[in-house]
Amino acid sequence: PVAKYGNRAASSASGSSDVLRALGVYLEPELPVLEQCLAGSKLCFLFAPRHHPAMRRVADIRKKLGRRTIFNLLGPLTNPANVKRHVIGVFDLEWLGPMTETLKSLGSEAAWQAQGQDGIDEITTTTATDVVMLQHGLNNPSTISPEDYGMIRVTLEALRGKDATANADAMRALFRGVRSAYRDIVVFNAAAALVVAEKTDELRHGIVLAAEALDSGAVQAVLEKIVRLTNKEV
Repeated sequence: PVAKYGNRAASSASGSSDVLRALGVYLEPELPVLEQCLAGSKLCFLFAPRHHPAMRRVADIRKKLGRRTIFNLLGPLTNPANVKRHVIGVFDLEWLGPMTETLKSLGSEAAWQAQGQDGIDEITTTTATDVVMLQHGLNNPSTISPEDYGMIRVTLEALRGKDATANADAMRALFRGVRSAYRDIVVFNAAAALVVAEKTDELRHGIVLAAEALDSGAVQAVLEKIVRLTNKEV
């Protein structure tokens, strides 16, 4: 099960909640509905301002600043579901170690902290990615290159998103099995999550599992279920 914690865009054109709303997900259902989503579909989205009201107070300031701040680091550390396994994108190489140490102090069991060498705060397909892995209480730094896992390197422009509506359309195509640069980076990051969740112990196998979930329609089915569940009380 995945409890994704996110917010509206502050330092980018579109945040995770903006895209989910464009896909039809209601962002602020009652807690029992979120619990039902997590139990029934193995996915829920936790909207930051709902669960941590202080986030509402700083939202406008963050938007006006238009750049990454300490809140980009605090967000993943304050997941209301108190999750113990994480894949977290970190916006600067210097924070990979401190974030990992903080998660360890908070009782996390496993985590990957990733920073693409192209500046993307996730595992990237344009170049190599620096990763610090928390496993069995140890911090293991590593570097991941896309071609080592059968991925084709692409340009940063090929991955650049637009507004929430356009990004939602790109996700719908992705869920239909359309091959694209978006698909590759999605399965790459999903594979890391599967390793952290101990669904596999090998990133290459995780890529296969993630691709199968897309191609089988399982991911689309989860989205449709989440849309129904979150909107049933609206």
